[in-house]
Amino acid sequence: MEGAWLLAASEGGENRSISNPSYEAYHRFVAPQPVLAGPMLVVAAAGLTVNVTGMWLLRAGPGASLNVKDAYLEVLSDAVGSLGVIVAALIVLTMGLPLADPIIGAGIGLFIIPRTWVLPRQTVNIMLEGTPPHLDLAKIERAMASVPGVQQVHDLPVWTLTLGKER
Repeated sequence: MEGAWLLAASEGGENRSISNPSYEAYHRFVAPQPVLAGPMLVVAAAGLTVNVTGMWLLRAGPGASLNVKDAYLEVLSDAVGSLGVIVAALIVLTMGLPLADPIIGAGIGLFIIPRTWVLPRQTVNIMLEGTPPHLDLAKIERAMASVPGVQQVHDLPVWTLTLGKER
């Protein structure tokens, strides 16, 4: 979830607050700031390079564990954010439209929101030994009860041990 929050510093760096990108975008609509598109493009391109490298390093692991999946999704989210910043910088440089920065910033903030819910939901389901969502306990119980010699099925433990390893 730490990807959903950015440390933003006001001009001069004396007043610091933690903010969501959408919140920052709103303030840039209300009180437009000059956009330094050149440095913005360079930093975003460097960030995209680092993120693509991170995705390549983590490419085999998203199914291995929630930690690796979270790291992969974090890097993927950052890469999409970097692409958005690159697009905004190019629009400002080529068309002179500084509002591209807060519009795309708001989009990045909205893009982050769904990810902040999916992974914690999976984690809670695993920690509480919940039934994997793709399994139907009633169907499993009926199949077991249909085996000749089985009189009754009770206390059917079916839960997720870790991501991708249901028991």
